[in-house]
Amino acid sequence: MTATILTWLLGAFFLIGGGVNIVAPAPIRAEFQRWGFPGWFHFLVGALGLAVAVMLVVPGWRTGGLVLAAVTMVSATAVVLYHKEYSHALIPGAVLAVTCIAAWI
Repeated sequence: MTATILTWLLGAFFLIGGGVNIVAPAPIRAEFQRWGFPGWFHFLVGALGLAVAVMLVVPGWRTGGLVLAAVTMVSATAVVLYHKEYSHALIPGAVLAVTCIAAWI
């Protein structure tokens, strides 16, 4: 029961995050540019977020969704830590922790 709730919450997080990254308001685009990514990269990140959201709520795909969620959050954490934006690492780090807990239980 707890794992299901966590995966649905994670699914909602990735659904919202994926949508925001696809729309990419100016501050989001500026962050991707500051980190050295090409102008189209926010579409890829958004599409991955939406894919994770779908995978997390489809029971047969849940494990793959948790793996992709973890890889995505490790990558996001690594990018912001590499650029010394330590406070930006809190959210992806926390989401990574919740992802690992959901996978474990």
